[in-house]
Amino acid sequence: MELLTKEISYSNKDKLLKITLPTKLNEDLAEFVGIVVGDGHLNCFSKRNWSSFSITITGSISEDLEYFNIVIQPLFTRLFNTRLRITYQTHKNYFNATNCSKAIVI
Repeated sequence: MELLTKEISYSNKDKLLKITLPTKLNEDLAEFVGIVVGDGHLNCFSKRNWSSFSITITGSISEDLEYFNIVIQPLFTRLFNTRLRITYQTHKNYFNATNCSKAIVI
């Protein structure tokens, strides 16, 4: 199935980082959508002349970090030609993996 990606606008940062978008529905994209639906969050925020777009996936450090490193990060890189930035909340045993990209979120 072809995806309608021609109408998606890329931010200057997206262009600079050479963000890519999948053009066809495949197993990688289906798995990624499932991950975001289960453990993710999309954020779009606009205020006057400023906008912010981010995608975040949250997981348990003790239970999910290995899966993140082996499956999610390589999957994200294959799909979008960029990486998720990870921050740890060790005192609460969770991590957030985030990417700020208008093209990916929209």
